[in-house]
Amino acid sequence: MRFLTRIGASAALVATVSLAGCGDLLDVKNPNNLTEESVQRIQAAAAVVNGSEALVYSAISQIWLPYLTVSDDLVWGSDGSRDAWGSLDEGQIADPLNEFIDAYFPAVAQARWMADEAIRIVDGHVAEAPDDGDLKVLQARANLYAGIIYMIVGEVMNDFAFSDKAEEGAPVGSAGMSAAMFGPAITYFGTALSIAQAESNASLALAAQAFRARAYQSRAIRDKIQPTPNTADPLVSVAEANADAAAVLAAADADWYYAATYSAATIDNTMADWINSRQEPVVNPTLWTLSDPVDAAADSAAAPIISRFAQASEEYTPLTLVSTRQMHLILAEAALAEGGAVQGGSFTEHINNLRDLDGLAAYSGQIGGEEMLEYSRRANLPLQGQRLADMYRFGVADPLWLPNNTASTAPGALVPISCVEIRANSLIPNEGC
Repeated sequence: MRFLTRIGASAALVATVSLAGCGDLLDVKNPNNLTEESVQRIQAAAAVVNGSEALVYSAISQIWLPYLTVSDDLVWGSDGSRDAWGSLDEGQIADPLNEFIDAYFPAVAQARWMADEAIRIVDGHVAEAPDDGDLKVLQARANLYAGIIYMIVGEVMNDFAFSDKAEEGAPVGSAGMSAAMFGPAITYFGTALSIAQAESNASLALAAQAFRARAYQSRAIRDKIQPTPNTADPLVSVAEANADAAAVLAAADADWYYAATYSAATIDNTMADWINSRQEPVVNPTLWTLSDPVDAAADSAAAPIISRFAQASEEYTPLTLVSTRQMHLILAEAALAEGGAVQGGSFTEHINNLRDLDGLAAYSGQIGGEEMLEYSRRANLPLQGQRLADMYRFGVADPLWLPNNTASTAPGALVPISCVEIRANSLIPNEGC
């Protein structure tokens, strides 16, 4: 993508020029006219990292929208007026001209670039002041945010191009996405974890390890759904993910979660705006009333998680990115895949550790293990950018998908590079734009 770095002041500049004593009215220097060199100074290190965080969180709130609307997490609202949401709801995920795919690619590309740039800048400062604890924490945070955007892109996008401002980057290709996105994400999370531990920053270390567990598992899940979903063998078990998940559960509060946060004073949550305020896509009503397969009652896991986000007219609600619930699910799936104990527990034990969080009756084989896992992931990970891959690998088709649309004809397809990038990047074949 061709774009140039720009830094805007958060408030409007009001300039008053006195005529008395002025030699040249056009000879004015704007103190808010920041250059790229000025943000690389050590005094701006915190602002650079905070800027990376803001861009990453903003990008997530945008790119999740088309992904989740194709899945059965979201549906096109009855009051919705934009047909592009309906197209996504009907399973047309491969259309680079869809306005909600096309509009959001630049945010993701810029977030990825800024995340890497923040690491480069802060690494340089740390090299000059290796004993500065505040800089080291900023370094850990920069790596955390880079890991998050790489991981999210690897989970939801079919392809990606690494451009550097005006310098075009070639597309990775769907076959190369697993290595190109999850490999760096795992490395970034590992760096963040090591630095946070060395600086005795327990909360940052906890987040980095939880995200790394998700990234390890998501890489294996992507490999299950592409080039075509392996529905006959959909389960994954990754030793590194299992070890990280167990460590997080040992260190975290029982129902801990990490959320991207938004506010009127910082950044918008595009997802909350479209769902809670404009109500074009809305949370699928079936998510609110899932029937627990053991208690045979309305599920008490999904509704509270959805409620954290889905609040009427609220544009700044947080987005849950990772949690202890996901750690339990990682271990439960690994145990089911292995057919035995993983990290000290069987599939049933890990599932019941999860169910204990909501006071639900114990699972003891009332339904099959794979069905219980798929249900438990849907109930405990709603609106978290993972459902469509689960639908593909577990062979779940949304009844709203049309038979000739991509989700039906080519399951495993994810969000494409959009036309706004294809037209700007000569290295990407222009097909359909």
